Amino acid sequence: MHSPLPQPTKSQFYQGKTVVSVFWYLHDCDLPEKLTWARLRVFDDGSADSTFSADSTAFGFVEECYASYILTEDEYVCFSTFDDENDVRHGTSRHEITPPDWIDGPDKPFEFLGTY
Repeated sequence: MHSPLPQPTKSQFYQGKTVVSVFWYLHDCDLPEKLTWARLRVFDDGSADSTFSADSTAFGFVEECYASYILTEDEYVCFSTFDDENDVRHGTSRHEITPPDWIDGPDKPFEFLGTY
């Protein structure tokens, strides 16, 4: 029988970590009329977090794949994978789109999900 993963607090989850990658996602259903962003960050220990807006809850995960699953399940697509075919399909012009720059404040809600 497996023991459940310990549930770290927000400060425990982020303590001593460095962001090594940031991936921006766009909500597929809103394109091209609206750019609804989500963000996934990967940390130096392999853990990751994802969030659906600058002010919404950041979800912590043990691995990047789980942080991605929560976004793709809600029909978000990774912007860094956009190519000419994606631009045609989504009616976008990726060269004219700039991802936002979110700064997570100390009051940003956090929930550790572990896996998803």
